[in-house]
Amino acid sequence: MVFDSPRMLELLNAYENEPDFMVPEIVFLARTDKLEAERAYLEELFVNAPAIKHKDWLGRLLSEDHEQFRSVWFEIMLYGWLLKIGSTEVEPIIEGNYPDYSVELNGKRVIVEARAILETAPEREEMRFEAGIFWALKHIEKAYVVEVTGSRSSSKLPDWIDFQNRVALWLDTRPDDVFEYNDGLNVIVLKTSQIQPQNNNKTVSAFISPGMGRRITSEPIKRPLREKAHQHSKLRKAGYAYVIALYLESWFLSAEEVAKAWLGEEVWTVDFEKKEVVETSSDQSGIHFAGSEIRHTTVSGTLVFRSEWTESEKSSYLRAWYVQNPFAKVSLDSTLFPVDARYVVTDKSAKGFRMAWMKS
Repeated sequence: MVFDSPRMLELLNAYENEPDFMVPEIVFLARTDKLEAERAYLEELFVNAPAIKHKDWLGRLLSEDHEQFRSVWFEIMLYGWLLKIGSTEVEPIIEGNYPDYSVELNGKRVIVEARAILETAPEREEMRFEAGIFWALKHIEKAYVVEVTGSRSSSKLPDWIDFQNRVALWLDTRPDDVFEYNDGLNVIVLKTSQIQPQNNNKTVSAFISPGMGRRITSEPIKRPLREKAHQHSKLRKAGYAYVIALYLESWFLSAEEVAKAWLGEEVWTVDFEKKEVVETSSDQSGIHFAGSEIRHTTVSGTLVFRSEWTESEKSSYLRAWYVQNPFAKVSLDSTLFPVDARYVVTDKSAKGFRMAWMKS
């Protein structure tokens, strides 16, 4: 249905001679042995899904466009994840609305709206650039471990063969010196590492310096959450439990940033003489707060997902966390969801409440 379709075969032929890091994700998914079981699982989910969704899902999944592919990949995998925890409907008609999913949990109908927060085009270009570095180094037959200590990329990728030749010459002649590749558009800085290669290592191994980090912020998450929180007003006002399922593609975003997007940064009041925390509170920079008004009370909580891959299973899977809405009009038992951890209310008093991460 999916991976033997005419469009899929057309894509495989078109990219037959391209390395993995240069092909659309659907092509990599279709041809790599690493994802053999994932292909079978997606085919199974297509069979189980209502026929009305087949055309939409297939068209977007077999797209060369990253956003189309990854967003529908998440929708399909989320469908599989929900099927494992309860009876699931795709786009049910409720109160004249068509939410993405509904799932029965302990006799309660829970509405689930999906949204993927994807890496930006510059972030994807940077990842392709880094993938090119690793691909090129891995094909140099010299037993060195190399650290990438700096880089600057452009819209035009380097000539990777030229890069390989220059790195090979450096390793043959002056491996103790810092190496800089500069083609006028791209810069890559390398040094040999003190880490010793394994005995069977016959090609260059590489890793990125831990110092090459990025600033992490919850800002990219706020707008998608607001948009989902405002959807299906009739349905939410009717008193259904309403959960936003959020997929985070970037490894620089996490469930912690989702909690901060809703509730803001945590502020600590410390007694320095006693060396103890007196009180913790929110700085109210999250989207729940608008002055003295509390917003988005019809959202019960947020499921946060990230994609991970297991070699033994030959498949990616959705790893999940849950963030409770402490102001929700319709609350949910967070233990109903098979998640790694839950950010939930742990203590309530007349003054307010305290939230914390609880491992499942």
